[in-house]
Amino acid sequence: MGYHVSSFALFTEIARRGELANVRTILELGSQEVSLQDHDNPEGMADFFAMMKAPLPTKEELLSWHSAPARKVFERAGFAYTSVDVNGQGGSKAFDLNFDTVPDNEKGTYDFVTNQGTIEHTVNVANGFKAVHDWTKPGGLMFHHMPFQNYVDHGFVNVQPNMYKALARHNDYEILGMWVNVDRGRLHFIPWERRLLEALDLNRAHLNLAVLLRKRSDAPFNLPVQGTYADELTDAAIGRYSYCIDGTTVMGKRGLVESNRGEIEALKDRLLHRISMKDLTNELVSRIRGRLKI
Repeated sequence: MGYHVSSFALFTEIARRGELANVRTILELGSQEVSLQDHDNPEGMADFFAMMKAPLPTKEELLSWHSAPARKVFERAGFAYTSVDVNGQGGSKAFDLNFDTVPDNEKGTYDFVTNQGTIEHTVNVANGFKAVHDWTKPGGLMFHHMPFQNYVDHGFVNVQPNMYKALARHNDYEILGMWVNVDRGRLHFIPWERRLLEALDLNRAHLNLAVLLRKRSDAPFNLPVQGTYADELTDAAIGRYSYCIDGTTVMGKRGLVESNRGEIEALKDRLLHRISMKDLTNELVSRIRGRLKI
């Protein structure tokens, strides 16, 4: 998929929130390039360098980066950058996401692992997500940016929002953000919410989903089951699946129940943060009066 100006604009926003403060090492899936289209304003990339407190490139430098390796941008921004690719091209290390596994001495070694449109081109999608998990340090970040609407024959799969939620649920990831582009040129990303589908022309829209996750423990990777059907599985069927609960692997039905409890608590926290203290106080007073019949 490669990097567009909007990709770096999104990274600038992520950095502005402080999420990249402790990132020093980056591992990229695929030998990615920078793609500057006719409608792009390359000077928009300057904000990314400013946020990273890196030397600002001149306009001429920015224009010269069309089709340049993404390595050039990230190293200029001060990161130690590594990439892996099936062909080992562009200075990448050879790694086939369909077959290869992360060596033990490389597990948990990177602050930030990025999948900028690579996993959808593999048939062994699960191994791709596992590799990202294995390379990432506990406390590190994982970024996935892939198609999820249209893009006929672009890759093998389009990945849906519920996939990331299931990955987070089984592996105790923190979902730090989920964004969708609203135009084919990927000029802008906005926070994802399901009701956006009501406003988009899905027959014409080419939508990408970008997701930022935090890996919270060094527990091994767990394959997810789609949440819609998890409660319908027999004990024997759910028994094959595992969940990371507070850094510990919990199997089967117990893991499902514990993950449900954690999800409910997280939802309660989110809802409470959306309610003002005044409204919350009024609601509590109303309930107390109702019980006291006053």
